Amino acid sequence: MPVLIRVLNVWNVNFCLVNVLRKGDYICGTFYQKDMQSDIHARTTRKIFRLLSKSFDEQYTIMKEDPIICKENVLEPDVVVVEYDDVNTVGHPQYDKVRLLIEVSLTSLKKALDRKVPIYADCNIKEFWIVDLNSHVIHVHRQPNISTGLYDEVQTYSRGESISPHFLFPRSDFDVNSLLF
Repeated sequence: MPVLIRVLNVWNVNFCLVNVLRKGDYICGTFYQKDMQSDIHARTTRKIFRLLSKSFDEQYTIMKEDPIICKENVLEPDVVVVEYDDVNTVGHPQYDKVRLLIEVSLTSLKKALDRKVPIYADCNIKEFWIVDLNSHVIHVHRQPNISTGLYDEVQTYSRGESISPHFLFPRSDFDVNSLLF
């Protein structure tokens, strides 16, 4: 059940989330508290975090369940890859430093698509993955279209296929099986 909160600016939102409300997303003036994480969701998030932490060099920082600020919204995606310097200079990374954002979904796929895709596209998050635990696939959103609030390129990857974040050069492929349970 959403809780309506009126605040003056994003810094007040950040303060509220960190000090009072804890886990959830503040979207367009409404706070959406996160449901209790299932075992499979938690294990998948940890697995992805570990895999990405081993795969990227010091140029990037991998964050797990930390808030990011997207304009006037504060969201807590499951895993985020950000430019390293941003983490050292700002408490929570700004959206323009995000290189890859990953949401793990067991029961929240519709919420992620309805609520978060438009925000991530509007904030120009270049690459957004939804790990769909029910269908055992990864939905990859690329090329945000700020005017439509959608992504121009959406692909679905299944077990047995490989996926590579577009911002990496040289390319680094991940087997979809390695990202799923």
